[in-house]
Amino acid sequence: MRIPSNDAMDKGLRSVVSPAVMESVVTTLGEKPKTKRLPWSKRSAEYTAKISSGDPIALAEVVRDLYRDPTLANQTYSERQLFEKAFSRLAPEYAVVQKITEQEAAVQLESILQGTVEKVTA
Repeated sequence: MRIPSNDAMDKGLRSVVSPAVMESVVTTLGEKPKTKRLPWSKRSAEYTAKISSGDPIALAEVVRDLYRDPTLANQTYSERQLFEKAFSRLAPEYAVVQKITEQEAAVQLESILQGTVEKVTA
């Protein structure tokens, strides 16, 4: 979908984040997950608000907190849906900033989440 540049800000579009902001995103992804002892409905609402905000650091928090190693842990359907939604918004922006493909970005982000590689920066 194309939006005239004059209307971009009115429609909620923002420019791609800077490499410095992306470094903060990567740092956030590498931190220990922060899970609150709230009912799932309240946590889900918080995660949805963060995803809708468009803030890449908030997206990274959702991805970090909902990430589960596919070989180790079970994840509910709703957790997986929110994780995938946040991840699918974060990976393309990471790819643009890093000047790599979205597939490469997804692999790098997954590696950061697993803690198997050093943080990658531009």
